[in-house]
Amino acid sequence: MQQGPLCHAYPPHAPILSRTADALAETLSRRAAGRLDVALPDQGMHLVAYLSDGSSDIAIEERASEAGIIVRAISRFYRAARPRPGLMLGFSGFPRQLIVPAAARLAALVVDHGRWGAA
Repeated sequence: MQQGPLCHAYPPHAPILSRTADALAETLSRRAAGRLDVALPDQGMHLVAYLSDGSSDIAIEERASEAGIIVRAISRFYRAARPRPGLMLGFSGFPRQLIVPAAARLAALVVDHGRWGAA
């Protein structure tokens, strides 16, 4: 897909992003012990991991930030609909070698969330 009208739609780094997104989703799903429902995107540079137990995404965002992991609580983005707690994670600016350990740390934070009490 080096030439033609669609060459701009599939940049050369797309396979790398796909592998990074796959690694992120797999690590979160495996390590979060059923606490995350990871929505792997068909396109883009972010994915959403919904909190399956209704935990506070805002509290997890704060704990993640303290641990040096940047995620965004999506419950703040809802206006009319009932908020669904989840975390938006970007994966395009980081190599797989950094994403996987960070995802494992984030999954551990999600699993341990019950120990923090209500937030």
